[in-house]
Amino acid sequence: MSTTLTHAGLPVGVTRFDLLRLFEQVARPGFGLSSTAVALVRHYVLKTMDADYLKGHICAVWTQACRFAEALGITPRSINCKRAIQRTYACGSGAEM
Repeated sequence: MSTTLTHAGLPVGVTRFDLLRLFEQVARPGFGLSSTAVALVRHYVLKTMDADYLKGHICAVWTQACRFAEALGITPRSINCKRAIQRTYACGSGAEM
């Protein structure tokens, strides 16, 4: 099974690091995300490449959940629960599936 999510890309002059800074500023107060969820997103963004944020591309990280969990000091189950939440948000974000 495969799902492809594409996006319109970041605005001109905005980098993935700018996006990450903005996310970190609003994630907890605006969306009530845990510090673990924020750390997971930070880890994902740092594993992507600049080209992933161009129009029509996908932001993909091909690392096993157990490896992310090990790097963050959490359980793989924690990551899988957060992935289910991410899919829920992605479905309502305007991303093409």
